[in-house]
Amino acid sequence: MTLPNSVVEERFVCSTSTISQQRREDVPGPYPTLYVAVLTAQREFNMTMQPMNVGDPDAVSVGSAERNLRLAMKLIGAGNLTFVAFIYGDRFLFDSKAGYAWSPDHYDEHGNTTLEFEWMIIFTYFGLGVCLILAALDPVLDNAKWLINFCIFGGFGAHAVSMLVAAIWDYENEWGHLMPYGDVPLLFAFSTILFVLKRKYELKQS
Repeated sequence: MTLPNSVVEERFVCSTSTISQQRREDVPGPYPTLYVAVLTAQREFNMTMQPMNVGDPDAVSVGSAERNLRLAMKLIGAGNLTFVAFIYGDRFLFDSKAGYAWSPDHYDEHGNTTLEFEWMIIFTYFGLGVCLILAALDPVLDNAKWLINFCIFGGFGAHAVSMLVAAIWDYENEWGHLMPYGDVPLLFAFSTILFVLKRKYELKQS
């Protein structure tokens, strides 16, 4: 049986998964209902598949750059949470020569080293690590651009520069911070990784 053109011209409204149909009565019997069901299934399938943009290389490229940036934010954030282990390990196991604890300048009345400076760094970077991880989980990554910029140029970049100058100035006591395993190269690496990946993400978006 050949269906009239009026059925093909039927109008569907899918905003609430309901169908608005025009001139359905032109076809007798159960055929219009069956035809509507087939067209509805095909339309919903096409609507489901369309946002995937499987063949769009730009969309794939942006998605890859975004995943890399999110992963870096999570890993660097997790690294910030572990600074307490590195600082205390350096202080009590390596006598501040492993590149994470600075020479003690604070003593109590019994001559024991106090750790006011260390705890300030530990809590600051712990909070920054939590913020980086939460920002990486935000569905809209652009919301984190100012936090990432602060990490690149402030929390990691500027801090690394200040420590670099201090370690060179007092090289005899602070040389460990300049070693490849020390905190100065580590913060420069964090800053550089975030800068490069953020820049790639922004270029893919443009």
